[in-house]
Amino acid sequence: MRLRLRTLAAGTAIGLLTLTGASGCVFLPGTADSPDVSPEGQVHFACALVAHVSEERGDVGGWVSFVGEDADPGASELAAAASLVGAVGGYTLPDYPELSESGVVVIQGIMTIDGAAIEDGLNQMISACEGVDTDGQADVSQGGQGAYACALAEYVMEEHGEPHTWGSIGQEPAWHMVGSVGALFGGANGYVLPGYESQAESGLNLVTAVGRLDSGTIVAELGSVVAECDD
Repeated sequence: MRLRLRTLAAGTAIGLLTLTGASGCVFLPGTADSPDVSPEGQVHFACALVAHVSEERGDVGGWVSFVGEDADPGASELAAAASLVGAVGGYTLPDYPELSESGVVVIQGIMTIDGAAIEDGLNQMISACEGVDTDGQADVSQGGQGAYACALAEYVMEEHGEPHTWGSIGQEPAWHMVGSVGALFGGANGYVLPGYESQAESGLNLVTAVGRLDSGTIVAELGSVVAECDD
């Protein structure tokens, strides 16, 4: 499993660097029993994750590793936040362009293992999140991250249909949402989210599939994630 995840992570890195420009059930906002996975809710969750990383994960310079199963959790959380604002999928949020740009800096830094770039991206995301209402309600614990990924996977399937109906990458938000599902499970940097080990390979496959525009894998892995989340 470990070797398989490392191999997949290497392929994921190539796809992400290309995208960022370097070498039945609908989840509604404000409901008590499900996270807000609407487009605006994704921004709020991303900024809550950024605050969590800044306040709880220590200095980036102290992180032992940025990629792989032994990566610091903050690296995975920051990658997930970056994806939620469009970085995994080459998408720029119309109302939050600076936040999307800062997410690209984060992803590039993680994929090139550049601690200074990651720290710069984190600081840019903190600034870009100013004024975004995170109101302390988002559960950004590792369990909360997994639950959010599960809800987002089902949201994409219910609200956006199959990838062959989507617009082009960079124009269609569903691509980066799929990448976000994968990144929340650790797929953007080869991490394994504790408690969601059964979704780890699907997470990597989803992020990789976005980079390759692999519609068949996206459909299969989203279905797998939803099934695993329901078990």
